[in-house]
Amino acid sequence: MGNYRLGELPPQGTYDGIDTLVKKYKLRYQRIDAGCEIGPAEELLKARYAYQNQRYFREMEKVHGKDWKKQFDAELHVLDSINEIRIVKQQDSLNKEQINFN
Repeated sequence: MGNYRLGELPPQGTYDGIDTLVKKYKLRYQRIDAGCEIGPAEELLKARYAYQNQRYFREMEKVHGKDWKKQFDAELHVLDSINEIRIVKQQDSLNKEQINFN
């Protein structure tokens, strides 16, 4: 399974949810963070990963059952929500520390 991300890098901890589920489901996983410019080469890579993911997801149906991807996505949504709250709290804490120093 590949995750091809274009644009600015997300805050630290953003990928914690998917990293947890990759271990749980014992998935082969590769994350590629590309730059902000989207050209023909980037579009081709994105399409290639989408195609490979669909093939891989069909293989995983044999291992985890037909609805495994729905379950994975639901669990990821919950974990991402928890991580988002944690990240916002960390950012708020850093902002408060910066305000106190001024």
